[in-house]
Amino acid sequence: MKCDVEMTCNPADQTICVFILLTGTDTTTATLTWALALLVNHPVVLKIAQQKLENHDGRDREVEESDMNNLVYLQAIIKETMRLYRAAPLSVPHESTEDCIVGGLNVKIIV
Repeated sequence: MKCDVEMTCNPADQTICVFILLTGTDTTTATLTWALALLVNHPVVLKIAQQKLENHDGRDREVEESDMNNLVYLQAIIKETMRLYRAAPLSVPHESTEDCIVGGLNVKIIV
């Protein structure tokens, strides 16, 4: 890869950036695919969503991110899709590095 004089080409940084880009793209694609599949299989929900979008925007403009606070039904569809078919686990497995108390329970490290 050819770099500009002022740009630092650290292979580890490049790898991390590519990983973030690819994983974010894949999860977005998966979520949108599931959302479309659910809407096709639930035409009443699709029709209501279309009506809500038309009432909010009309047909002459695209939905923008700034519109999302007012599009509660669309938010519900997205959240329900993510609840039913999450693209990634909610958290990664982890372990305690020292003895501690969590929610009143003693958590001991495993040696």
